[in-house]
Amino acid sequence: MGLLHKISRLGQGWFGNRRFDPPHVSTSGLRICRFEEIESRCMMAADLHVGASYYEPASGLDAVPNVFQVEFQGGAAGTQMTHLQINGSKDGGPLTFNDAIFDTAAGGLGAYGFSPLNIVSHDGFQVTGSHVVDGGTALDIDLSGFQAGMKLIFTIDVDQILFVDPPDPGDVEVDAVDEGAEFQRSHFIADF
Repeated sequence: MGLLHKISRLGQGWFGNRRFDPPHVSTSGLRICRFEEIESRCMMAADLHVGASYYEPASGLDAVPNVFQVEFQGGAAGTQMTHLQINGSKDGGPLTFNDAIFDTAAGGLGAYGFSPLNIVSHDGFQVTGSHVVDGGTALDIDLSGFQAGMKLIFTIDVDQILFVDPPDPGDVEVDAVDEGAEFQRSHFIADF
């Protein structure tokens, strides 16, 4: 009998000193579990492959800009790429060694020559906008009608950060050549 008394007192500690006699029970102090119907969840699946090729002509003096080719395959019927971002900041923070920057204007952070963004080919779709800052790591391109199998080709000058002095962020050394090994681990983000 002592064990049942202990279990009863334990229950009173959890639920308070309430009586649970069915017709006289008040639910004001009780928690009632309710289930609410929700809409069905459908996973969307598409076999979608997107990629870009990057070519650094390595002229040494930036006489020839870097070339990008972007395309995708697969996806549901009517799938379109609407936005593309390439970010040369490997860790997403301030400039560090091996980050890629876009050298689009004279002066500024780049080395030797420069080349602004130039859309070479966009057959069958439109480039509706672009944003890149000279010496910045991010390039954004907005697209309309870009479907599977189509190809976007553009050129721009890409340089490599060799040295940054953290106490003096203005003390930066830049190389005009940013080949594939240096450009890898840049972030490529596409919206569909």
